[in-house]
Amino acid sequence: MNEQIINTPRYEELVAEVLNFHKQGDFLQMQKVAENIIKEFPEFTFGYKALGVAYSSFGDYQKAVEQLLKAEKIDPKDNENIANLGVGFFNLAHNYQISNKSSNKNSNADLFAIIEHYKKAKSYLLKALQQNPQNQNFINYIEQINNILGEKNDFSYLQKTEAIITNINNYNLPTIQKLFSERNYNLAEELIKKYFQINNININLSNIENINFAKKNIQKLVEILQIYTLLGDIYNVQGQMILANQNYQIAFTILQKIFAENKDNIEHSLQFATCYKYAQSLASIGEADKGRIVANIMQSSIVDFENEVEVNYFRTMRMWIDPYCVNNNLQTMESFIQWAKSTFENKVKSDEIYQHKDKNKFDNFDKNTLKIGFVSADLNDHVVSIFLKKLLFSLNNIQNKNITNNDYKLEFYAYHNSTIEDEVSRQLKSHMKQWRNIVNLSDKNAAELIYNDNINILFDLSGHTAGNRLQMFLYQPAPIQCTWFGWITSSAIPTMNYILLDNISIPNKQSEKQYCEKIFYMPEVWDVFTPPNTAPEINELPALQNGYITFGSFHNVNKVSPATLDLWALVLNNIPQTKFIYIRPQLKDFLLVQKLVSEFKKRNVQNINERIKFISNTRRDEYLLNHHKVDIILDTFPICGVTTTCESLYMGVPTITLLGELAFSRFSASFLNAAGLQKFICKSKKEVLKVAKYFADSKNFAELNALRLNLRQQILDSPLCDADRFAKNFAEAMQKIWQDFLNE
Repeated sequence: MNEQIINTPRYEELVAEVLNFHKQGDFLQMQKVAENIIKEFPEFTFGYKALGVAYSSFGDYQKAVEQLLKAEKIDPKDNENIANLGVGFFNLAHNYQISNKSSNKNSNADLFAIIEHYKKAKSYLLKALQQNPQNQNFINYIEQINNILGEKNDFSYLQKTEAIITNINNYNLPTIQKLFSERNYNLAEELIKKYFQINNININLSNIENINFAKKNIQKLVEILQIYTLLGDIYNVQGQMILANQNYQIAFTILQKIFAENKDNIEHSLQFATCYKYAQSLASIGEADKGRIVANIMQSSIVDFENEVEVNYFRTMRMWIDPYCVNNNLQTMESFIQWAKSTFENKVKSDEIYQHKDKNKFDNFDKNTLKIGFVSADLNDHVVSIFLKKLLFSLNNIQNKNITNNDYKLEFYAYHNSTIEDEVSRQLKSHMKQWRNIVNLSDKNAAELIYNDNINILFDLSGHTAGNRLQMFLYQPAPIQCTWFGWITSSAIPTMNYILLDNISIPNKQSEKQYCEKIFYMPEVWDVFTPPNTAPEINELPALQNGYITFGSFHNVNKVSPATLDLWALVLNNIPQTKFIYIRPQLKDFLLVQKLVSEFKKRNVQNINERIKFISNTRRDEYLLNHHKVDIILDTFPICGVTTTCESLYMGVPTITLLGELAFSRFSASFLNAAGLQKFICKSKKEVLKVAKYFADSKNFAELNALRLNLRQQILDSPLCDADRFAKNFAEAMQKIWQDFLNE
């Protein structure tokens, strides 16, 4: 360590003693001398720094950091102390982590302390690195912290951040928002900390209820709400779901405080953003069942429906019918659909809605052609377009071969609500009679354009996702309007006529009540799977080498509900020789993994460290290759897998799924049924356990291995992947829907 040069003989004598004891490794004597320096020369940093080093040698990192922070108050620019603080906070966090793990403690307070210490360590080490960019030790520490926090190792911004951080004029909402939009998340977070400092803001979940918000300026409160929401956004995009949720919750609580004064104090778009982000963050950490409270707040905020009919209505609707926000059941979905219908009655001027009751009007249509329109913001490199491109190619193929029983030729029109067009857009255009961009058109003008194109059947492929034009569908520009594929629940739009599903996802008349649309039952499956262009070969069943079954999941974290964890724990507790792997990019978040471990402990799963692995994968090839580690997928509930279920089947791994009462609990079953894997579809938890036990028995490994090795070809030959077969069913569905309309 470096001495601080002071022209005092006594001080120089004590400093020399400290340095000598440090060199000899006699830290106990070093501590005593350092304490004397502090007593005699409290205005100098050296004593505190020396005492901090001594405490660190004893492994007492808490006391070490306390002394180093005292030195920082005296000289904030002491580069040596800045570096020591970085290492000190790193050791403190690491020590907490080890202690927490060995004692099986998993309180949120402990976990937040660990992550906060790592973030402080990184902050100090980055400052130290600015002064010494070539110091490999600093870089190594930062890389370790980034691996723990799940952040990227990017040091390119170090040279230009200091000027921004030290400029007090940058400590404001617009600057922070700009940095966030530029994806400069670390710098945005630093400025938020500075904003909190200069505004003397220290709000957290433990003290927020005790803060007297009534004394604060409403506009300032709104700004603080936006800052905490933005901090939640920063953590969210960095995959730190727990910290994101914490800040969204603070913002939501502030919103409630503002509501208590006057709902008119905050604009509706901000209300929606606050509520929706908080509800989604609850789902992202497995607590979607709490989202109903947030949805109720949102619904009650509609105070002037006449003036903001579409805006308020659609925001509230999205909150209620998004299963990632609200944990609904059939009864609540049915009630909401009825609310949506009654709320919308007489809210749109009847003379602005296009009427299609006069069937003679369709004499002007080409009687041998059905014009099918697709409205979407995702007619580019997006999963919606991957599906649509395959469908259109197959439709053209079967029409050219004349292998459909359809009396009509289908023509396709695209209404793209985005400025982004790419190679996928170009490929889609080759299948379209007309391609029209409606992004700059009002709903009324877009509806007029579609009406004048004489579209017979108009499809919404966005649902309530970003860039949707559901409000335009209120004008009923086409005689038949359908929603499909881009959204898994009802549109809740009274003018939407149909949704295309199958009899597995909607098994009976009672189930139809979760939709305002009429169900058109596709004959085999409601969707067709397009396999990846490249994929690893299927490997032999891992259990043959391991001697035990490894269950797994590749589902998004927002599907891992308490009911899912209950189901997974049921299997693991009753088949103790099995193991489980959860693989998902979000699992780079240390706090999230700790929360999941805690949830498994609550459910009495034993030997978690040996039996359960959490793997964070980011690359596509890595994701598919990780299926080589898994024997059987355990599905999520109540929101089941969709694409992940199909991709696992393609990799030879079947999914055990539990049927629910809503469609989004039954899509895996639709795919398994189409693939001929009915034995993996379960009607109860008891059945799930029965199937899991059967295949966990080593006597049945050979059967599961044979299924695995043949499963790719099996699904390729099934309705699940037969695009031409699906296209034929789709073409005949269009004819049936149109004929039913004409015959009404």
